[in-house]
Amino acid sequence: MTQPKFSVASVVRNEAATLPRLLASLSEFLKRGGEFIVVDTGSSDNTVQVARDGGATVYEEGPRFHYTCDESTARDINDKFVAGGEGPIIKDGDKFFAFDKARNYAMGLAKNDFLATPDADEQWTVLNIDRINELIDEGYEKFYVDFVFSHFADGKPSVAFRADTRFYDRRRITWKGIIHETMQHKGELKTAVLPKDVAYLEHFQNKETDRSRYLSGLAWACHDEPGNDRNSHYFARELMYKGRYRSAIQEFMRHIGMNGWPDERGQSMIYMGDCHDYLGEKDKALEWWQKSMTIGSARREPFIKMAHYFKKQNNPPLVAAYAAAALEIKHNGFYANRVANYTFEPHALMYWAKGWQGDIPAAKQHLMKCLEFHPTNEKFLDDMKYYFKPEEIAMVRGNL
Repeated sequence: MTQPKFSVASVVRNEAATLPRLLASLSEFLKRGGEFIVVDTGSSDNTVQVARDGGATVYEEGPRFHYTCDESTARDINDKFVAGGEGPIIKDGDKFFAFDKARNYAMGLAKNDFLATPDADEQWTVLNIDRINELIDEGYEKFYVDFVFSHFADGKPSVAFRADTRFYDRRRITWKGIIHETMQHKGELKTAVLPKDVAYLEHFQNKETDRSRYLSGLAWACHDEPGNDRNSHYFARELMYKGRYRSAIQEFMRHIGMNGWPDERGQSMIYMGDCHDYLGEKDKALEWWQKSMTIGSARREPFIKMAHYFKKQNNPPLVAAYAAAALEIKHNGFYANRVANYTFEPHALMYWAKGWQGDIPAAKQHLMKCLEFHPTNEKFLDDMKYYFKPEEIAMVRGNL
């Protein structure tokens, strides 16, 4: 068996619960003499032992890549980013992890110039070493890999996209950004898309992972690099997730004003609508969802938002109109696209709307499309009683 012509490098901390899954997915890679570098950044569990027992070369670096916020900086950040009296985001003494420095350090430890850099809560469902070796020999410098970020309860992907941050030649790539690190390179790269039978990466986040420093770290990053539009978007999104809607709206507005990546600006507009919706400001929510329809590539997300809004208003014609419009839009590969919106969600909205409009044949067709995607979904199965005769339900259930 040919030895892998790439190394694997991961930065970890307290990953004893997730690392075995990644190690298992690298079993053939390790058997063939592959190098797995693990940089541990201060684990308090047995991550280091798990990594070593699994065949990784471990470097224990402790707090080497940590920053500490001082009182003056904390005050400046809160003054700039807190809105609506929502309370401080960051305080004196808060510590942050410099992801870019840790990744660059891990890259430099490897024997091979070509690297795969999965996180410890991911696994290679497919990793065709021979084909990857061939592509490396052909001079490719970065690979795009199909990546599943999250899953439905039945294991199917719920958020999935092509990632360009997991396979690359370190001679052309460096990382920059202490929280949401991004790739930096000069000039054009020779890239290839790896089909799913060559590489397929899936993420299984440990829900017990401490994310308490993520928000304040993004605040630090936006203070340190105020012109970084990607950090601004992620920071505003995290503010929204934490229920800081006024502060999130303020930061989304800042991000939109930077005129950066159109699809990400459009997503900020969708989130702006969500924030206003959470605050009960329905007219503003509709305004921002509508604005997002015209920014960047055509995406289904704002149309689905509008359809759900009018479903709450018990307005079947408008639900059907927006859901039908969504069905005309193809997936554009944007990382924030929800798989549901490109599979069953528009059909679920359509069968509800068509049912209330009295178009039972159309409702049945759309409900069957939902069951094609998720044949064990209890809601879809239960809703059959509204559109199908008992003998039809028995037949459909028997064929699922």
